Amino acid sequence: DSAYLVTVSSDHYARLWELSSGQIIRQYSGHHRGAVCVALNDYSEPR
Repeated sequence: DSAYLVTVSSDHYARLWELSSGQIIRQYSGHHRGAVCVALNDYSEPR
């Protein structure tokens, strides 16, 4: 719905941005190398 954007970078973080405010709303870490892509799915049930 164009409300969010996910970015990944060589700084080992993936970030979830809220486009309306321009703010980072969540930052994901744990990668040991820079990320070059991200895949999303809308599966909403807990696994």
